[in-house]
Amino acid sequence: MSWPQVSRACGLPLRAGAALLAVVATLVSLGGAAAGGAALGAARLPEDKFLAMSLLMFSALSLASNLAVLYGIWRRREGCVQFAQLFNSLFMVFLFLVGAVSWLLSPALAPRLRPAPPAALALLALLSAAAFCFYYLLVVNSMYRRMKADSDTIVPA
Repeated sequence: MSWPQVSRACGLPLRAGAALLAVVATLVSLGGAAAGGAALGAARLPEDKFLAMSLLMFSALSLASNLAVLYGIWRRREGCVQFAQLFNSLFMVFLFLVGAVSWLLSPALAPRLRPAPPAALALLALLSAAAFCFYYLLVVNSMYRRMKADSDTIVPA
């Protein structure tokens, strides 16, 4: 079963909306990499260092994939968009895994997330990020399918 295809993104034409979402995802990945780097320097326990290094690594890889999406949209290269979509979806799953493990198991975050309001906000932030990632991947997939349909090549990608 294939994903649904959208014709507009964020109220803009598909190409402009996909580029806007890719810029936002790039900035989020850059922020995640910066947060992972800052947490790596402040971490004392080995498991916190591992989680910070994982956040830094997967955010940097997601940053590279988002830049590849931007390049593919800019240069109209559907292979670049397809490649970036494949890896970006994988990196997003790993980032959510790191976020969930950090939230549930990190001793440094435990005192901050035990009361109900911060835990509810963290869960809301995690679900909002999941919704954004799903929409971003849906728009990138629609962009790829439109680019592939509009290409004049007879060689399959």
